[in-house]
Amino acid sequence: MKQYFKQYYLSITYHYKSRHLRLMEKEKELEASDWTEQQKEAFLDEHFQKETQMLRMRRTRMTTRDFMLLAVLGRGGFGEVYLARKCDTAEILALKKMPKKHFLQHNDLSKLKRERDVMMQNNSPWLINLKYSFQSETHIYLAMEFIPGGDMKNLLDHVGCFSEEHVRFYCAEMLLAVEALHKLGYIHRDLKPDNFLVDRTGHLKLIDFGLSKDGLVQKYSNTFTLKINNSMKINTGSIGTNTKGNRTRNRNRKTYSVVGSPEYMAIEILEEVGYNHTVDYWSLGIILYELFWGVTPFGGDSVDETFQKLTCWKEYVVPPEPLEDEEEEISAEAWDIIQRMVCEPEKRLGGGGVEEIKKHPFFDGFDWDHVCEMEPPFVPEVTFPFPTFPIPYSQNIGIWKN
Repeated sequence: MKQYFKQYYLSITYHYKSRHLRLMEKEKELEASDWTEQQKEAFLDEHFQKETQMLRMRRTRMTTRDFMLLAVLGRGGFGEVYLARKCDTAEILALKKMPKKHFLQHNDLSKLKRERDVMMQNNSPWLINLKYSFQSETHIYLAMEFIPGGDMKNLLDHVGCFSEEHVRFYCAEMLLAVEALHKLGYIHRDLKPDNFLVDRTGHLKLIDFGLSKDGLVQKYSNTFTLKINNSMKINTGSIGTNTKGNRTRNRNRKTYSVVGSPEYMAIEILEEVGYNHTVDYWSLGIILYELFWGVTPFGGDSVDETFQKLTCWKEYVVPPEPLEDEEEEISAEAWDIIQRMVCEPEKRLGGGGVEEIKKHPFFDGFDWDHVCEMEPPFVPEVTFPFPTFPIPYSQNIGIWKN
């Protein structure tokens, strides 16, 4: 009982402090703005409405009976994601179902809480929004807005690579999403094309905050660590390069723990020397490379090969050989921004703030104030609000029972 009340009051204190920090952040935005009093009032009204929604979500007692499953969207290590309809409002949502025992066994409750908190706190058009959260005796559920256009990885697989104009657009939207996350005080640490969804209008939204690191707290325990002996000799002769033969089109506080997808992982994470928010800019630089050429500089046949390439990363951050003689080269500005993002942390673009990246010549003439109004290069064809392959009623009931 004593432990229960301790956790209860710790939870209350945490949420109070979180609300206070969010309000302070909004007040800073107001001070830096040149808005009219009416605009400032509307801005604060929107913020308080969001806070009220979050409180209502915490108090609402919800169960699986409030949702009808329509289709399976995906399965992964953390559970399943379903397309679902909320019975009383008819909202179409993505419902993430995760077994409690997984998080308890791996001491991963902090990851789950982090993902929920990011989605609840944000009101950005670039971050996926959490609508509801609840739990049963055996599972935890997160009901999020449904994004019907797939992810950037699927788009890359379909297109192969993009023109420079299109790369600039997508890179800008990814950067705005990362900026929104950093403003909340989090580092993503696992940026990759899979984590950028394409909404029904063709714009991007960042997802999967389970590895996001709260910059306000110390490192969490039980993370996978990788020890690299700086004196180890690596045979790079057997490691492939991005040649024609193997290429296809298809702030000051630092954090310590090895996480993320190897191909996109910043070198300072691998070396465990401590890192900050700029690790996300390294990952964006790798994605930028991939958008141009359809491959990453550190891709390999195994995780070990990728890690080996990363330990001598300077040898691999080079343009791949062209597939065709008439293949168009990227501009000097495009290659420069890649090199200045995929580099040593002390030299990395963005170390002095995201404006350093926005002001790079690669983005000359880009209208940062009206990105939401721009027409994306590709807009998904969504003819129905949800897929037409619903889960049979009997199967639906079975899923809830299990």
